[in-house]
Amino acid sequence: MWMAWTVSVDVTNTGIMAVAEVVQVYVHDAKSSLVRPEKELKGFAKLELQPGETRTVSVKLDFRAFAFYHPAFKQMDHRGRGVRNTDRGFLG
Repeated sequence: MWMAWTVSVDVTNTGIMAVAEVVQVYVHDAKSSLVRPEKELKGFAKLELQPGETRTVSVKLDFRAFAFYHPAFKQMDHRGRGVRNTDRGFLG
């Protein structure tokens, strides 16, 4: 069974006009066997807020948000272990 994570954050419109905001969730793999980007966008949510309004936004991340492709293997799992002998080309 694959795990999923949910990132939640409160967003408040402190201005005097209605706004549309985008909450972005980035991840970084500190122990990757490859050089990885410092930040990778893995999820986002758009919301509209009235002046003074606060809402909680949740972004769900499944195992694919933490998987990556390794050229020596055809597939990697979310723990970074290579899986050989696959022709699916699945990137996570």
